[in-house]
Amino acid sequence: MSNEDHVLLEWSYTPESFFEEPVAVLCEGVEIRIEGGKATAKLEPESYDAEHRTREELHEVVRGYFKAEQVMTHQAFTLEKPSVTKMHADGRRDRTVFVEGVTARISMDCKVDVVITRADGTVVDTRKERLDRNREFRELCEKWRNDWLLRRMLASYGAAVNDPEDEFVHLYEIRDALQVCFGKNMKRWPLNIDDDKYSRFEKLLNHREIRQSRHRGLRLRDLRDATATELEEARALAREFVEA
Repeated sequence: MSNEDHVLLEWSYTPESFFEEPVAVLCEGVEIRIEGGKATAKLEPESYDAEHRTREELHEVVRGYFKAEQVMTHQAFTLEKPSVTKMHADGRRDRTVFVEGVTARISMDCKVDVVITRADGTVVDTRKERLDRNREFRELCEKWRNDWLLRRMLASYGAAVNDPEDEFVHLYEIRDALQVCFGKNMKRWPLNIDDDKYSRFEKLLNHREIRQSRHRGLRLRDLRDATATELEEARALAREFVEA
């Protein structure tokens, strides 16, 4: 440990396995490491302001990474705002803990990974492909984190995870946000997504027999829960729209 003065920010989150691999974020010269239920950032004392604005700014960056990962994994999380510890060269520590947090219903899903060796000797590692894709998506979201459309879509996806009874209502908000940005004619949206996918998304999320549907009020009885296949299809389409 360095003997020089520094400021240490520490976040706690659940579940500890929310990210399948350690995540390193570089923001304005500050490295944030996320792993095993903890996120940490080490700053020079002169770069940390007395009003804690730096803490708030870095928290938004960390929170953005969680919301991006949530789109790819459909997993809920809790993320506390960071404590602040001023580490002095003489060994003294001044720690400030803030009683607040971003909380959400915790759910877990099961990922099945396989390694396939084709006849030509090509190896396909599904876990590596998934981790690479998730990493690229997080970095893309960080690049555009101040974009209003992205922020709105990520918020809607998070609401879909945390409010499963109205999941399709929240997922449809993603389509609504895209319509505000690109117009009502989905065929003209510059997202390079097949027209059939737009149609399928609308049909699925408006299905009046499904309990999570936007149009469930049009059917007075015999509502049913969406099947696992329907849920995954709706989430995959919403994910594709956000990614595009």
